Amino acid sequence: MAKGTVAIEEAVVNADDLEWLSQTANIYAPGQTGQTQHHALTRKLADIHDERLKSMDANGVDYMLLSLTSPGCQGESDPVKASSLAVRSNDWLSKQVAENPKRFGALAALSMHDATEAAAELKRAVKELGMFGALINDFQSAGPDSSVKKYYDTPEYLPFWKVVEELDVPVYLHPRYPIDSELQSDGKFGPRKQILGAAVQFHLDLSFHIYALCSSGIFDQFPKVQVVIGHMGEGIPFNLWRADHWYNKPVKKATRPSKHDYSYYLKHNVSITTSGNFSTDVMKFCVKQLGVERCMFSIDYPYDTIEEAQDWWKGGPRSKLGEYLTLTTSVLSFVAVFHLLFVGLVTLLAALTSMKTHDIITPVQVPMQHFGRVLPDSCMNTKRVSEGTPYSCGVEPSTGGFVLNNPTESIRTVNNASNLNQVLYESQNQIALLAPKDINEALDYSAKTLGIKTQCRPKEEECRLRLSSNSDTRVVHSCPPDESVGDGSLSATQAWAENVVLRPGGSPNPIHYWIWSVVDETETHLSSDSEVVKMVGGAISILLDCSVNVYNVTYSVQNGIIVPETLIATMAEEAPSYVVADPLALNFAQNQLYESLRLAAVTSLNASELASKVSVSVSQMAVAYLAGIFEPLQNEEESTRRAVHVARLPLALVCISIALGIILALQATCFFLIAMGLVRKDPNTVVERDRFTLEARVSGGDTRAMIEPPAHFPKDG
Repeated sequence: MAKGTVAIEEAVVNADDLEWLSQTANIYAPGQTGQTQHHALTRKLADIHDERLKSMDANGVDYMLLSLTSPGCQGESDPVKASSLAVRSNDWLSKQVAENPKRFGALAALSMHDATEAAAELKRAVKELGMFGALINDFQSAGPDSSVKKYYDTPEYLPFWKVVEELDVPVYLHPRYPIDSELQSDGKFGPRKQILGAAVQFHLDLSFHIYALCSSGIFDQFPKVQVVIGHMGEGIPFNLWRADHWYNKPVKKATRPSKHDYSYYLKHNVSITTSGNFSTDVMKFCVKQLGVERCMFSIDYPYDTIEEAQDWWKGGPRSKLGEYLTLTTSVLSFVAVFHLLFVGLVTLLAALTSMKTHDIITPVQVPMQHFGRVLPDSCMNTKRVSEGTPYSCGVEPSTGGFVLNNPTESIRTVNNASNLNQVLYESQNQIALLAPKDINEALDYSAKTLGIKTQCRPKEEECRLRLSSNSDTRVVHSCPPDESVGDGSLSATQAWAENVVLRPGGSPNPIHYWIWSVVDETETHLSSDSEVVKMVGGAISILLDCSVNVYNVTYSVQNGIIVPETLIATMAEEAPSYVVADPLALNFAQNQLYESLRLAAVTSLNASELASKVSVSVSQMAVAYLAGIFEPLQNEEESTRRAVHVARLPLALVCISIALGIILALQATCFFLIAMGLVRKDPNTVVERDRFTLEARVSGGDTRAMIEPPAHFPKDG
């Protein structure tokens, strides 16, 4: 087997300093009656220059980075004892490495009770002892009964990370067993000891620590810090999409301590290793997620064997038969690639010189799809009154949104969007409209639908919005009740009020939609705006008058894009306007609009910018709440679009390509026959082939010679 492998998470222990290890011996060696030093695993941990080195030579491991086995200093709750253990272990390990520095290096053990002390010991280990970094076993146990867990994402450890960055060395974070209280019968793992260790508990506990570090902002303060985690990333790569998905939501993003999401830090500040996780599929997935530069090889010896790791990494022993077949395949591949490149180059040149692109647009006589939308006949009736509440279009208010009295399709809200419609905002005309769910480049069409345009403006100064004379938690205004939000005052605990105003005797289009809100404790630039009232605790109050215009819209889609120049909007009749007004009057969009306003308050520089953003939200929300009412309407025009690339190839080129293909097939046949002849003449491959055949008959498939199963020790690393 070819040599050259470097393994970087390989555990050791000082055979003369085992008192601390006995504290966890009952976990990795349950029922042991003898002393810790006599256990087989302890002997393997203590051995460096004998069996370990022989196995490295036999299996192709050129170099190992050694580190004190878990839990190391992190299992010692006494700061003095933990510090002493770190110094003793580092001095001992540096001497062991000095005996054979071409084959071994070391990572320092650190007591993490005190960040400054840990930084000093790391600096000593790197600069004086020649170590390459540190290995820390998850959280630091502390307290008189070892019940305190100290994690390193807190401000207390900033001095430590500062020194790590200055030294430019990695910190390897390794799992450990839980504290004693969690192992008791009433503890977290007491009745579930079957999940302790490497199989489950290790990656659950350490992944929590890694997520905490990534989200704490430490890597923003010290962007050059590099952390390494083993076991294919402790399960984190498989959860990255979901972790980022929720961590990047606006509410989280506005308040999180870190600048970036988890994927960013995994790709800039964290590397992973293969220690104890010898799965090719898992490795390929991790490489795809993080990049090959973030994935390193490791064994986790002696908790996993060198033989098993190397056989997996190198792909197992190769036979003479495999070498012959590999040689044959290589020659055939070279010949095939040569012919294919030649034919491909000639074909490409011929095609480029004659290539033309045509858009084939085919009018559709009978449209198969209905992207237009129209209100049903029931919506054209006048408004009626039920139990004192006005509503229109045959809809009834109910929990979660409007529904039809005789429904053919229930009203979809923003949280349950229609499977027929989507809401598009055409920014040039500033109109939100209903469009088909999936717009693609294969279909051009023109259609009619309903559109809504909203223009909000702040009214604080005009309405004399101000704090109540006897409270800084309530605001009042002086606008007439019939022209604004109905109530004359709003408290911080209410947070939101709104009112739809239809002018008596006038047209309901446009509709005046007043929004009055209290946004609490936002990091906003609006507090200095004259259109905003500052309240207790950093809260602000905003008063908006939104003019909501309802339009009948005709629009066209070409090549998958709405053409702004073709969008024609005319003011809609009273019936559609009432249909838009009712959900707003009955507060069905209140939660979504309030969240949009809160976000706008954080991201806007002034009240006018906030009003513009809220205008878009009101338009989109009003359309979304009505999506299910509309019936399909046949398109006015419809045509399919298909791009066709045409190239003329000379007949002579086609003939040459066919001839080269026949020659390649003949060459492949010749090489295959030659290879088979070599295999039959080679006595070694004949014996191996016959053995394969016999084993296939016995077991039902080709199998390799069985490798003696390695001794598996209970996992502690």
